Amino acid sequence: MGESDEIVYATESKIVLNNAVYFGIQEKLTAQLKNIEVSERWVGSLINILESCSSYVPSSTATEEVPDISLFDHSKITAAVALCIKQYLDGEHDLKRILFDEERQFYSQKAFLMYSLDISGIQNFIYTISSAGALKSLRSRSFYLEFLLEHIIDEILERLSLSRCNLIYSGGGHCYMLLPNTDTVKKALKEIEDSVNDWFIDNFDISLFIAGAYTPCSAEDLKNMPDGSFAAIYKRLSQQISLRKSSRYTAADLLKLNGKKISSKRECCICRRIDNLDDQNRCRLCSALIQFSKPIQNDKFFVVLKGSAKTGLKKENLLPLPFGKLFLGVEEKAKAKMLMADPEYVRVYVKNDVYAGDLLATHIWVGDYSSNNLDEYASLSQGIERIGVVRADVDDLGASFANGFAREYSTLSRMATLSRTLSVFFKYYINSIFKKKSFCIADDCADGDSDKSSTSRRVSIVYSGGDDVFIIGTWNDALSSFVDLRNAFLRFTQGTLSISGGLGLFPDKFPIGLMARDTEFLVESSKDLPGKDAFTLFDTNGSFKWNVFLERIYKEKFALVYGFLKRNGLVDGEHAFGKAFLYRLLELLRSYEKPDKDRINVARLVYLLSRMEPRDKGGELYLQYRSFADGIYKWHADPEERRELVYAIYLCVYCLREQDPHIGD
Repeated sequence: MGESDEIVYATESKIVLNNAVYFGIQEKLTAQLKNIEVSERWVGSLINILESCSSYVPSSTATEEVPDISLFDHSKITAAVALCIKQYLDGEHDLKRILFDEERQFYSQKAFLMYSLDISGIQNFIYTISSAGALKSLRSRSFYLEFLLEHIIDEILERLSLSRCNLIYSGGGHCYMLLPNTDTVKKALKEIEDSVNDWFIDNFDISLFIAGAYTPCSAEDLKNMPDGSFAAIYKRLSQQISLRKSSRYTAADLLKLNGKKISSKRECCICRRIDNLDDQNRCRLCSALIQFSKPIQNDKFFVVLKGSAKTGLKKENLLPLPFGKLFLGVEEKAKAKMLMADPEYVRVYVKNDVYAGDLLATHIWVGDYSSNNLDEYASLSQGIERIGVVRADVDDLGASFANGFAREYSTLSRMATLSRTLSVFFKYYINSIFKKKSFCIADDCADGDSDKSSTSRRVSIVYSGGDDVFIIGTWNDALSSFVDLRNAFLRFTQGTLSISGGLGLFPDKFPIGLMARDTEFLVESSKDLPGKDAFTLFDTNGSFKWNVFLERIYKEKFALVYGFLKRNGLVDGEHAFGKAFLYRLLELLRSYEKPDKDRINVARLVYLLSRMEPRDKGGELYLQYRSFADGIYKWHADPEERRELVYAIYLCVYCLREQDPHIGD
């Protein structure tokens, strides 16, 4: 990671790390550690180096053990536990007696807090925007919220004198941390949460809210002793977070919200918040986010400064953060170093790479793949000019975390390993998946119709993190990209986890918020299928299991219909006979849902297909026609096969036509 974007897939054969491999790792570690100072300021850099060198080194080399925990995750969790114990036993002098002579008693003490933090309002913040320039700020808003959480995490850890070792997981607007169970920690968490929510009210009214919760736990709980103890930790946290969200504001908060003066302010044309606006009718935040869209793509360093820092930039061009901080993107390392010399410098984050440096907080993995201008996607689409939006998430991931391990394997280290690995996939590997074109709609269905010659996928990742994915692009590349992502995820998890999603098609002027809402409905339709592992095409009636979509709709029905029409030149140039045929075929197939239409429909279908029959009954064209007609006759008679055929034809029509409205309209 950081040096190669090649995905590390699991293999069925056992990989043996010989002495030469370990020697190479040792040399790399030695070289990088030479530049590290023994100081708290360099802890973040040390963690980065260890992750880059030991993420795929087993923590145990015992042949009788399963080598499924990396040396990095084991070391990280060990350090987190040690830090918690140190603070929990602060003031105790006889540590030998407590930790060694009476270790069994200590194992049952509630020495730890499992802490969870969740940001509410993410969906509305990202997607409830309007105006012609809204697409430009989509990715900026998503990245800003992701970075906001990372900033809050680091502020918490710094105030508690802890490190990133204590962070178990972050992504998707929530995180988990292992903290010491002390009154000092509990008080600090309350103060931090209140401070952040005050800042949210000042800057976003009620759009965003942070909910925190903690539950005491022992070493035995973390070891899942007795059975179910570990899962119970996460269940208690979930219940507390839900309760906290149900009573968001105090009486003082409500008075503050209702006491805001807005008489001199106007409505922002993008976010619709009431604020002081610029000459383009945008609030300060929206204006800054639009300018930030390019740095997200190009910049590698993101610097956090105190609000009083002298950057040479206008304050309105910097993005605000809680606790009186600002941040900006920097492309060159030299510029980042210059800002690090500023007395108001706080920390720097590095995107999709590993660096070591003074006060370097951490690297951040970001799914930042983007091609073309977002406003161009409709016109660049194959066939119909539509923007394609794909939303998806992993099936039952919460249950997998809580109950996915057998009792003897349900440990904090394994949870951390799984969390980190999934985060790397959706935040880092996803970029390389989209760079390499594998599946392309219509590629294998007609000779000479390959889209793989295109240099890149015409899509942009709006959001990818946790278990949630949002992709926007040309409709054909959005679909193709997600097929590649699903196939890679299936291989990455060896089929133990699945992902469900949906594809919606929209005109380029369609409101972003409605795109997000409609595709969320498609995801829900996929999730409603037994066993999930599904994909929904275009509307809520188009939900299919993944294997059905790929094997029966795409490879069978779409391939037959599209391939026949393309190979016989029925849709090229000015000859639109094939497209007219598809429209009439769709009308017939959909009318089967009406009562007492079967006999009439069969007769009409026979007539429609007979008009396509070649006069020469001995040539290759006739054989192709026979295969095509036999397939249609076979599929139309079965309700489920007929539904699959309808959506296969939808795909054909969308690939072939230009600017017609939605077929189902």
